[in-house]
Amino acid sequence: MAHLGITQELSWPQCFYTAADRLFRHLDAIAVPAALAIYKWMSGSEPAFLSDPTFSEYSSSYCALLIFFALSLICSKKDLSIFMKVGSIGVIFVFMLIFFIIYTGVAAFTNTSFILGPAEAAQTTIWSDELRTLTLMSSNFSPLAGILGLGYFLHTCSLPIVRSAANPEKTDRDMFLGYLFVFISYIVLGSLGYIGFISTDFSAYFQSKEGTATDGQIDQNCLNMFAYSDVAAFVLRLAIFLLIFSGYPLVHFFLQTALVKLFFGHGTVSRFTELLVGWSVIVVNLMFALFYPNIGTVLSYVGAICGFVIVYLLPVMVYLAQSRENIDLILRGQLD
Repeated sequence: MAHLGITQELSWPQCFYTAADRLFRHLDAIAVPAALAIYKWMSGSEPAFLSDPTFSEYSSSYCALLIFFALSLICSKKDLSIFMKVGSIGVIFVFMLIFFIIYTGVAAFTNTSFILGPAEAAQTTIWSDELRTLTLMSSNFSPLAGILGLGYFLHTCSLPIVRSAANPEKTDRDMFLGYLFVFISYIVLGSLGYIGFISTDFSAYFQSKEGTATDGQIDQNCLNMFAYSDVAAFVLRLAIFLLIFSGYPLVHFFLQTALVKLFFGHGTVSRFTELLVGWSVIVVNLMFALFYPNIGTVLSYVGAICGFVIVYLLPVMVYLAQSRENIDLILRGQLD
């Protein structure tokens, strides 16, 4: 079982790094429209919203740099108690997002007509009409499958919670309920989110995307489908930003600790080495935000790779290593 411990140590840095990279790019994607909304309300002018990173005008590039410096300072602190306190009330922000998506999906039935049909019919949708085609099967399922694999991969983050359970005898029940609620949330939010974000409320968005590579597709960051000055979307962006901003230092701390343990073992390392490892993580996140900010695409590839490693590759490697160990023990016994 020693080999199993090694594979767990290798998978933990991957898990936390994926979460850290995802949180950083979500922060950047949320901060840009929120800042533009505040500027519009204060100045009365309406600046353009540039979704692609560029330094010629205000865009996600400048927000990424500001977030990078802020997180570098915050993550350099050892005392993260304030973020743990803020993160403990993060469930409120999560429920705000859940209710928002459910409301968007339910409201779509009041102003949009839906029919079931093939993917070909959905691709020929006339976005100025009220009729929408819901597709149950599509050949373009691989990105969602990758993100699903990432969700499964990140479930390993629940292991420390399970180990420190107050009532270990109820672990099986708690795990079942936890996965059941996750399954229900995936089904409900995925279905209502799909229905809500193709409704007539977003006709202007889809019409603006006609003839482009993302024609007929829901934005990878669904909040970008709202006008940046939309009050409800602004409140939700602010709530998610506070949730992620308070949670990132904690994820970064766990990732930094895991990487130091992976590269330097259990020996004592200097504070400068710890900071250098931590800053390298944020720099990589910054590079993705500056040059490839497509959250959904990155998540699909990362999820597919990480899911393949932890679901298919690592179990086989552990089994082979354990089998070799057993064979060695048998041979030694025969020789003795």
